[in-house]
Amino acid sequence: MNADRETTFRTLQREVNENLALIDVTSQEMSNRGHNCWIWDATQLPTNSHYFPVYCALLETLEKAGNIHPDRDILVETTTGSAGASFAFVARRLGYEAIVIIPEDMPTPRKQVVEEQLPETPNSQILYSPPGQYVKGLVGTLRRFLVKHRGGIGDKAIFAVDHSRRPESCLALGAAVTNVLSELPPGVTIDRAVVALGNGTSATGMKLALSAHNPNATLIGMEPLEAPNFFIKKYGAERFVQTYGVAPRFHQHLLIGTGGWGVEFPLLKTDDIDEIRLVGPSSWQTQKSRLTDKGFLVGNSSAACYAVIQQQSMLEDDKQLDFFSIFYDSSDRY
Repeated sequence: MNADRETTFRTLQREVNENLALIDVTSQEMSNRGHNCWIWDATQLPTNSHYFPVYCALLETLEKAGNIHPDRDILVETTTGSAGASFAFVARRLGYEAIVIIPEDMPTPRKQVVEEQLPETPNSQILYSPPGQYVKGLVGTLRRFLVKHRGGIGDKAIFAVDHSRRPESCLALGAAVTNVLSELPPGVTIDRAVVALGNGTSATGMKLALSAHNPNATLIGMEPLEAPNFFIKKYGAERFVQTYGVAPRFHQHLLIGTGGWGVEFPLLKTDDIDEIRLVGPSSWQTQKSRLTDKGFLVGNSSAACYAVIQQQSMLEDDKQLDFFSIFYDSSDRY
């Protein structure tokens, strides 16, 4: 890799480091119990997403290994919105052409932000997977695209970045969380962390960071009640029936980026998650309203993680505890 490329990657990494924000979002109720809530506010990063450091590191790793080069490859990625915006942004900065596949029925702002970040080249474009199929539709559309363009487009090959299946993505996310945790006040150690369960990048990265920070910390995964994918894998459908009185039924929900069904996510091992909590709309909507009143304009999944923190705080009011989670993206993406 030549000096100019090294400089570009170092500039991107500096943008990551300069925008890693740790904030205190302790509610009055938590404070009364002797609890604190620390949040990595990833909305402060370029593209307002926790995926920015993932793609900065992942594309650097792939390029240094000789797997990709802007003169040779067109990069393709799947997304429900946040990952795609960061991917397109970083690809453009590095001189790559980029193709992003996103479900047709994603909210318009999520599609627009991806389009705004795409490189301005003829081959860079958004492709839409069928509505109503969520992540499963993304996978099918990607596979059909790769078969159709197995010989490439023009004089360039197609390279599927596929961040959700690359361990390097988890390492990058874990490194970012580690850097954020280093900003905690002296003497503070995280006891409970809550993470949204999507494709496994965030959860596995969080696990890596926590293992180094405090091996005794409890990692709690959050999933939507409407799509309890990992909940069923960890506890079985019988527990869902016992708890909610009905059989699990996987369907569309508003916690975009979590709760995928019909797809295997190899990066996430349910044994790494100590507990999984399901969150219904009324719970996360209440917390989103409370956060908005405090000036935190965060997305639905972020509010759902905060709802789990509030619930866990009430369950453990006999202990001094520090909680941690992520504000993944902003409310204008929904």
